[in-house]
Amino acid sequence: MNYTNTLTGKVSYGAPIVYTLSILNNAVNINNAINYVYYLRSLENSADLIREGLLTYPSASFYGNVSAVPALLRNQQVQLS
Repeated sequence: MNYTNTLTGKVSYGAPIVYTLSILNNAVNINNAINYVYYLRSLENSADLIREGLLTYPSASFYGNVSAVPALLRNQQVQLS
């Protein structure tokens, strides 16, 4: 599989990589963890990742007790054009 970055013309070869994110229930600073995950999924950061040749996926999947997912993350919608 290959992918050509339309902004740079760079061709990347290989298979897609899927990254997962988790916030531990007993994180030392839960608010920073939530804000970091929010940033990683933000439109601003997505633009940076795309510029570097990484594809982003605008939605998230939650497993387990979904009501335990912080509202900030549960309601985050990333719209990419």
